[in-house]
Amino acid sequence: MSEDFLHFIWKQQAYINACKTESGKTFEILDPGEHNHDAGPDFFNARIKMDDTIWAGNIEIHTKTGEWNNHKHQNDSAYNNVILHVVAEHDKIISTEDGRQPETWVMKFPEEYSHAWIELLQSIRWIPCEHLIQNVRPLDILLWMQNLAAERLEHKAENIKSEMMQENIDFDTVFFRTLTRYFGFNTNQIPFEMLGKSLKWQQIAKHRNNLLQIEALIFGQAGFLVGALNDEYYNQLKREYKILQTKFSLEPIDAKLWKFSRMRPGNFPSIRIAQLAMLLHKNERFFSRILEAESLKSLENLLITESSGYWKTHYRFGEKTEIKAKRLGKASIETLAINAVIPMLFLYGQFKDQQEYKDKAVHFLEAIKAENNTLIRKWADLGIVAENALESQSLIHLKKHYCNPKKCLSCRIGQILVVSGARG
Repeated sequence: MSEDFLHFIWKQQAYINACKTESGKTFEILDPGEHNHDAGPDFFNARIKMDDTIWAGNIEIHTKTGEWNNHKHQNDSAYNNVILHVVAEHDKIISTEDGRQPETWVMKFPEEYSHAWIELLQSIRWIPCEHLIQNVRPLDILLWMQNLAAERLEHKAENIKSEMMQENIDFDTVFFRTLTRYFGFNTNQIPFEMLGKSLKWQQIAKHRNNLLQIEALIFGQAGFLVGALNDEYYNQLKREYKILQTKFSLEPIDAKLWKFSRMRPGNFPSIRIAQLAMLLHKNERFFSRILEAESLKSLENLLITESSGYWKTHYRFGEKTEIKAKRLGKASIETLAINAVIPMLFLYGQFKDQQEYKDKAVHFLEAIKAENNTLIRKWADLGIVAENALESQSLIHLKKHYCNPKKCLSCRIGQILVVSGARG
């Protein structure tokens, strides 16, 4: 038995025995309190009625009473306000730091609950409840997905905010970094992230009107302008980069980090960098314009880009090919919107306490079609079909943050299955 499971039983009020403490006092649980995931008692601000008196305070939960002492709570004043010690087994008399003996209650629950939970924990399936999820009502799954979608946005926004706070950077800079990171899509996300961090937004903004200088800055910092090539445009960029490198004291990343193998030429990092350079060149006040977008169409129009003229006949420097425009495809634009732009909108709404931007972020996700990848197709095989990007993002979040670490007791689907005692 684990404390996490006992927390679940307490929070769900799924116990079955009478509320009577080891000292013989009967009580009524009025409010189980707020679950505390940090240091201190397990539940804050609980309320119980005992001997016609309403007690307000904290709840501490252990598998055995003696764990109170094992965890040194008897020496910690943070536990002086514990009004009830909830355990699965009573084996010791304990006291608080101020000498009081808190009331202890041995909480009982149906055995099938623990059996169902253990079955989920021991599952080796793609998701723990793969063989049981059909027993959960579609409405319950849908409501949980809506919660997960908001949690997904908050999680992404919090990651971006953390970067802003740690490095003391503004919205324009963190937007540039976030956008650049996701230009790497899956294969080259790490080197693109390093590229974004190697430049300051002010350096980009200062030269935004000159495409040659923007390309020189970005290709140079990507490590592509090293070595000799019999290519006029390459050498022009290289000369320009040398000037800018000296001006800004720049240090490029290692070109060996970039991956070209097993990729379609249109997805080569050289093409993505050229597309990014054009996108930055053509969008003055880029983040401000993102904030001003009133429809998904206007948002996506801001992300439309294609590489400069040189890249119409090249996929790599110095290797000429037949003429072909290198435009960013609709699926790629949607990926950038989902992963970079929309979380930035949501974060801005949080930061400025303006609900309109948070609502806009949600509406944009609802307007984008569901992502089509292996994970989303696997959910569909289980009968859970995402209708839009809001729902596909919720399913990605569910798999990554609940199913993979087996946090079934924190998942609404897992909770329903546990209290139903579902068995495969």
